[in-house]
Amino acid sequence: MSDHKYCVQSLKEKKISENATYELFDFGEALEQIYPLLQIIFENLPYEDLKTALLVNNTWNKYSKDELRKRNNASWLSLSRTKASQLTIQKSNNFKYDSVAFALIFYNYHDIKLQKFICVHDEPVKRMTFSEYLINEIVPKDIDFWVFSCTHVYSPMLSKGIGSNCSFTGLFIPKIPNINVQQFITPFDKTDHIFEKSISQEEHIHCILLFTLSYPNLILKKFTKELFKRDNAEGIAIGGGVISNGIKPFQKDVTKRVFKSNTLFCIAFTEEKNNPAEFDAFSVVISYEVDFKQELINFKKQINLREHNFALRICCAAKDVKDIEKTLFNEVFPNTFLVGLDVDGEIGRDKFQSWQPEEDTPEKKKQKMRYCLCHQYTTIIVILSWGKKIGVAD
Repeated sequence: MSDHKYCVQSLKEKKISENATYELFDFGEALEQIYPLLQIIFENLPYEDLKTALLVNNTWNKYSKDELRKRNNASWLSLSRTKASQLTIQKSNNFKYDSVAFALIFYNYHDIKLQKFICVHDEPVKRMTFSEYLINEIVPKDIDFWVFSCTHVYSPMLSKGIGSNCSFTGLFIPKIPNINVQQFITPFDKTDHIFEKSISQEEHIHCILLFTLSYPNLILKKFTKELFKRDNAEGIAIGGGVISNGIKPFQKDVTKRVFKSNTLFCIAFTEEKNNPAEFDAFSVVISYEVDFKQELINFKKQINLREHNFALRICCAAKDVKDIEKTLFNEVFPNTFLVGLDVDGEIGRDKFQSWQPEEDTPEKKKQKMRYCLCHQYTTIIVILSWGKKIGVAD
């Protein structure tokens, strides 16, 4: 296997084969007697088994609820190049155990080539392309996911040296009650009535993640005007950027589609109007000239987070002081994990509950602020939050 680019550990669960007999022995009661054995077991139970355990008894119900609450959050996985030919894995404590509905994969195209071979340390050692590794070991079976190539990718883990060397980060979004994740791809010349074609008028749009391979200012203005035909347009959070490539693998035949540069990649989080969800989305554009931490503090004062949340940081690749932004974000939002990526042009808008233009803002500038999605030398923060409200961001 001398032609592979990297070595990486297999993520497949190891099968345990054990023969044992039980006579006059209540296994469930025995587990409860040895603390914290039951808790450890529940941490490793599959999602469906946890839901079954809710019905066993009060003790099992408590542990199951605690574990399900943890798994209903989003999860993440990062691969960082710590040696010339070795990728080190970092992951959230609920990775592989949450109820995934959709996944976003961001990779550093300098480090990762989807069709290049890697060496996977399993039993036995295997050789596969990185795209096969994604499909076979990282993304849960039958889950739809998109893969985006970026200039730079950051791990959510706050470890020295990790963020600057991250090759890949996967974001795994759980099934959020009453929320639909809708994906659509639109050529630049077919943006007329884009939302009428893609999202029913009976759907309320909370957030749109928007990526493209070029910087179509005029197209995005047209996109925004179409968006403002929706009845809740002012309340839609938007974030995204200009990426290097956009690929959507299809799990059934392990193939991929590569889209042309004149394409918009849209991911919308929606709910049915007659079936509201406990869900909020927020976005903010932070300019190069301002105090980044102070802007985050101001942003935090304007929003109320819920029980589960995560954030995306979409940053201009040319900014020279961006490495500290992840640390500052974690100081202001200590309980919200952050997936970061650099792009070649930022897409986004200010949207949070109490935001309004200042009273003396000229009308022309108000309209520009209202419709402008394209930015340079900025950072876009998008936060998705669901579950019970916990008041002001903690």
